Amino acid sequence: LVSKILLNNGFSEVHNYDPLVEKFATLPKGRFDVVLCFEVLEHLTAPVRACRDIADLRADKGIVLHSTLLQPQSIDEVKLDWWYAGPRNGHFSLFGADSLKILWGRFGLSVTSINHDIHIAYKCIPDFAAHILKGPK
Repeated sequence: LVSKILLNNGFSEVHNYDPLVEKFATLPKGRFDVVLCFEVLEHLTAPVRACRDIADLRADKGIVLHSTLLQPQSIDEVKLDWWYAGPRNGHFSLFGADSLKILWGRFGLSVTSINHDIHIAYKCIPDFAAHILKGPK
């Protein structure tokens, strides 16, 4: 659905990858300016390996735009009673702002959170994202 929406709104090339869907189970070839991962990271049972693969899909000046809800400040109190946690909804990996920075940092990437759900991993800021991110180009 996201691919269709992107193609219908001016994107000229869109590739899908989903290892759980046979039609899209082959990792795309090439490197991309934007890699979108919505409702992905929290479903990973091997997030370091998967994020390495995701980072490898990013062009040198590309970004990874992804969603995952950050743990609440009260996570020490709510523990696994947090509604977002738990295998009942397929969420195996949970992240805080620091853990996202550590995870993407393993691959030389910085992370900026737009809000508690939308995050951008990047090495340098491409011109097309300069209005959202601040830092070295």
